[in-house]
Parts: sequence; C-alpha cells; structure tokens
Amino acid sequence: MIIRLLNERMNYLPLFYGFVFVLGGVCAIHEKKIRGWLQCHFTSSLGVFLLSCALLVWKFKQYVLAGIPLEDIPSKYMTQLTPEGLVYTVCWLLFFSAALEKLEDSVDEKKSESRRSFLDVLSEYSMIIYLIHPLFLYYWLQWFELLGFSIAQVPVVAFYILVLITSLAAGIIIHKLAKKCRPLGLALLGRQPK
Repeated sequence: MIIRLLNERMNYLPLFYGFVFVLGGVCAIHEKKIRGWLQCHFTSSLGVFLLSCALLVWKFKQYVLAGIPLEDIPSKYMTQLTPEGLVYTVCWLLFFSAALEKLEDSVDEKKSESRRSFLDVLSEYSMIIYLIHPLFLYYWLQWFELLGFSIAQVPVVAFYILVLITSLAAGIIIHKLAKKCRPLGLALLGRQPK
C-alpha cells in the first residue's frame, strides 16, 4: 500500500488536499456572495470549464505523440494532482456549482423540492463522504477482483453510484454513532453532529 501511495504522488497530497479544504472553507464563509456570483456567471464558468477540458485533451495528445502507452496516461501522467488536473478540478467545481444554481432557479418549486432534498442529504454528509470515499473505492476494487471481475468490466457510472451510495450509508451510520458518543464525533467529524 505504501508503494501505491508513492506511485500516486503522495508528496503532493498534503498540499492538494490542503488547497481543497481551504477552498471549501472560503466558499462556506462567503456562501451568499459565491452563489450570487455563480448565478451571474454561468456562461463564463462554462467557457472556463470547456477551456480546461481542451487543456486536458491537448495534454493527452502530447502524451500520445510522445509514445506513452494509453493505459499509463490517466494513471501516471494526468491525475488530479498534476497542474492541469488541478485546473480542471477547480473549473469543473465552478461550472457544476453554477449549473446547480441555474437548475435551482429554472425548475419549478414542486419539482425542485425532491431534488433539493437529495442534494441536502448529500450536502449534510458531504464531508464524511469526501473523507471515506477513497476507502470504498479501494475496497470495491478489491471485492471485484475477488469476484473475478476486472474494473474494465464494471460500467464507470455504476461504480460511481456504488461508491457514492456506500459512502453515504457509512456517513449516515458514522453520524448516528457520533451523536451518541461525543468523543467519536469529535474524532471522526471534528464536531458533534446535530
């Protein structure tokens, strides 16, 4: 497992996750301003997102022309921890946050109630989902190997939904346990859930 962490550029992880958490904290502190900005700048956030996609495609082409095997490009050269991966991640977050704001404005109140409630549930448990989803990614890959499946045989969307649902279920269980045991809540969540 140590070799796997080193192969995935562990030296960048503290800086990368520090950036993500600081960005999340800044967004939480200035939520109203950021939501207002996103509502007004949907088109520009789409443009920046498409530019970041173009950057990834161009970088991918450069790797292909350099003769790097296709299967090595996403796992070794184009990860979230590379500069272009980080730019893409930030642009993706901006665009899809703006898209959710746009969706909330455009869908009538009756239909958006069910969507908002699902988004509210995800939002409520988002921190714990974010923290534990790599564990579920790892274990689901292991379980598929034990069952004789290669990851290439599992549809990406199905795998994503499986990891999301199990991370959400674990997050709900952790929150319930943390409500009953204050030290556990502080240790796992950094706060006592309400």
